[in-house]
Amino acid sequence: MLGVMEGKKDSIVSYLRHIWGTPLYDLEINTYREEGRKDVLAKWSKVQQANAKKIKTMEEATLLYPYSPEIYYNLSLLYSENGDKGKAQENILKAKQIDPSIR
Repeated sequence: MLGVMEGKKDSIVSYLRHIWGTPLYDLEINTYREEGRKDVLAKWSKVQQANAKKIKTMEEATLLYPYSPEIYYNLSLLYSENGDKGKAQENILKAKQIDPSIR
């Protein structure tokens, strides 16, 4: 948190990743916009684009390997990081249906 309070770009991006999908996220993004933190917003945009690309790749992998619990598990992690708790839950349930030992 110290890095966030000091305005360090990498710390702020890490913080945004952590709060993505929560009500606090919109408030914080608006604050960085109002402060003119284009550096933070640009880096954050790259993180979001990379996540979207990873999700697309993993979704395609589910079509090729529909019985791979690892793919669904990793997809649930990506969706969770992306703030989409519904999709995260959906994919972890699919992983558990294939492999009940997954927690």
